Amino acid sequence: MSLKSASATPASPKVTVIVPVYNAEKYLRECLDSIRHQSLEDIEVILVNDVSTDGSGDICDEYAAMDSRFKVVHLPKNGGPGIARNVALDMADGEYCTFVDSDDRIHPDAYREMYEFASSNNLQIVRCEMGSFSDDSPEPVPIFHKYGEKRIFTDRQDLREMAVCVFCSPVSPGRRDMNFGGSACSALHHRSLFEEGGVRFPRIPHMISEDFIFCYDCLQKASAVGLLPRMFYYYRMNRNSRSNVPRTDILQRALATADLMESIILRDGYEEKYLEHAYLYAMEITRAFSKNFFLSPLSLKKVKEWFDAQHQYPILDRAYNSEAFRHTPLLHRVTFSAFYKKRFYTLLALIRGRELIR
Repeated sequence: MSLKSASATPASPKVTVIVPVYNAEKYLRECLDSIRHQSLEDIEVILVNDVSTDGSGDICDEYAAMDSRFKVVHLPKNGGPGIARNVALDMADGEYCTFVDSDDRIHPDAYREMYEFASSNNLQIVRCEMGSFSDDSPEPVPIFHKYGEKRIFTDRQDLREMAVCVFCSPVSPGRRDMNFGGSACSALHHRSLFEEGGVRFPRIPHMISEDFIFCYDCLQKASAVGLLPRMFYYYRMNRNSRSNVPRTDILQRALATADLMESIILRDGYEEKYLEHAYLYAMEITRAFSKNFFLSPLSLKKVKEWFDAQHQYPILDRAYNSEAFRHTPLLHRVTFSAFYKKRFYTLLALIRGRELIR
């Protein structure tokens, strides 16, 4: 895919920054200030207010009034970050696009260095490293060290491996770990991926892990991808985020994403062994959301009601009987087995016992 055939006009900004906003009043100014004070000034910022019920919409309007680079869209119906991002992608004028979640922040030189690396090497995607922080620990720490040095990938098989590894790192012997992150926020994406490639976030309201599907599709369309070993994106560990607050249907929605992963792996001509990425995702997300419920302020009765209401999902049958399950770490296998075999008190002991040890 040629970058020139979908290039920006001379008047277009170098980077469009898209921020979906929903009830982020507490952290939104910190987030927007980190964007506003970028050393790369030639940017546009599209804020999509997803029917916030706090003061977030007013803050968006405030920044648009003080800085002409900021634009605001107020959606009529709440649909989640993927839907909000798609609205902004249809409006974006930048040569490259990126995303920021409304409670996160970015390094002041992030977009300048990422853009220079991308434009000087004709790259369609540039990904940087991520750090995490919280209110209690405000100094970001690396989420993982995998980049090492600047790297550029152009081989089609490398990019296909990288795409499927977005869903989960492989565990089977002999497989390459090409997982360099699956967040849309830690990468610049050239507009050709959206104009020629037609890539968008899945049009499913409130989808879980919509970033993974988006990043997978971008990598399938891209011909040149770069890794920049700089920790530029700072992810806030927010206990009130949508993935950390227990919602009764959250696992059902996450496993629908696993089903989609399984279908697109087969659709795109991968060998059957690559289905391990969908199964590993299904097992990991089941363990993660179970942990959220078991460690939440909910009463034990309410947690058990949620647990008992979980039916036997077919994707979990396939995951449990897969080769991938046999290669996962022992504690992961035991925890997932406790959920799969409906052993509530075993899972309770495993999750809360491990938390006490920590």
